[in-house]
Amino acid sequence: MRKCSWPYDAHWDTSLANPFRIALIADPQIIDNYSYGRTGILQRISEVYPDMYMRKNWINLQNIFDPDAIIFLGDLMDGGREWDDDKWEEEFFRYRHLFLPKKPTRTPIYYLVGNHDIGFGDNIIPSAYDRFRRIFGKTNYNVVLGNHSIIVIDTVTLSGSDEPLKEEAISLIEKLKNDSSNNFPRILMTHVPLYRPQNTDCGPLRQNGHYINQGSGYQYQNLIVESLSNFLLDHIKPILVFSGDDHDYCEIRHERVPEVIEVSVNSFSFAMTRVSSIKPLQPT
Repeated sequence: MRKCSWPYDAHWDTSLANPFRIALIADPQIIDNYSYGRTGILQRISEVYPDMYMRKNWINLQNIFDPDAIIFLGDLMDGGREWDDDKWEEEFFRYRHLFLPKKPTRTPIYYLVGNHDIGFGDNIIPSAYDRFRRIFGKTNYNVVLGNHSIIVIDTVTLSGSDEPLKEEAISLIEKLKNDSSNNFPRILMTHVPLYRPQNTDCGPLRQNGHYINQGSGYQYQNLIVESLSNFLLDHIKPILVFSGDDHDYCEIRHERVPEVIEVSVNSFSFAMTRVSSIKPLQPT
């Protein structure tokens, strides 16, 4: 981390506002009994070393970079959707220990919901969904940070057919479509990456393979479908999109007018076989 720094461009106009720096953390997905099917000392080792790694780098992130805000892009625990309330409370205690904020009164932390937190699409687990919202707040919201509008959309729920569950997201999206009172540039946050054509290259910073292609299985889908992706881009009109879920870096351009860049952020945990990533918002 000490080899890195917040990007700076001499052409940025900082006369209107100071740079507002946001750290994005994707898929910490703390290891639990649902991760690998291990038991005993092997399971304990599988939990302890990734926890030590994430705790150390969480502290380093705050000490070295001192971000103005932190956003978790979903999948906080690996088996979060599977646990009953008692076991989930145990894992949540562990999660809070790992990600205790250095400056809780100064550095706001925001959360997205992921498929490992509540399930996906038509298989959303109602108790897990209610629990996540009770602890972490709404899963669809708009917050202004550093003269940008950060639009958080629960695409794991939007990918299903349960209209009452989707109502909050649809209402927010429709409101944004017709909102002319907020002229801040919009940045869309989605746990699941947006649709892109097959074999769209993720760029040179990807570590494994070249693409995020569509695929699905138990409680996951690699990309949201094309119609939902177009709906979000057409209504929200973001200048930039950040996503998680894939665990590897991916940067693509959605062919809109103007073009929209989407960056999928690496997992924060080495147990998810990737490294962490920090992205800034430049002043506007």
